Amino acid sequence: RRVRLLEQAGYIGGYVTLLDQRAIGLPVNAFVEVQLTRERQEEVRAFESSVRSYPEVMECWAMSGGYDYLLRVVTADLQAYNRFMRDKLLILPSVSQVETGFGLEQVLGRTALPLDQLALR
Repeated sequence: RRVRLLEQAGYIGGYVTLLDQRAIGLPVNAFVEVQLTRERQEEVRAFESSVRSYPEVMECWAMSGGYDYLLRVVTADLQAYNRFMRDKLLILPSVSQVETGFGLEQVLGRTALPLDQLALR
């Protein structure tokens, strides 16, 4: 009953099944910092549209700080990551610089939001 009330109030956005990346053969997590050449609105929209179409990109965050976007890219191996970079990301005209770090081990991976913080408000 509680879940139904949360659904009706619009607090539940959907349900997912979490697959084990390693078990299904997608062990590589690359965190890619992307800098755009210019940030004209049409270039930003084109970049974001392209990134949304790439199934390897699991998350894309517009960032403050030294780079414009942070991507989490998932691939089967380094060769697949290299193909993603060469054939998809680096051919985008607005991309001027990228820097990649590879996840070595996930120390923490939560899916539940810290709802206890809401009681402090």
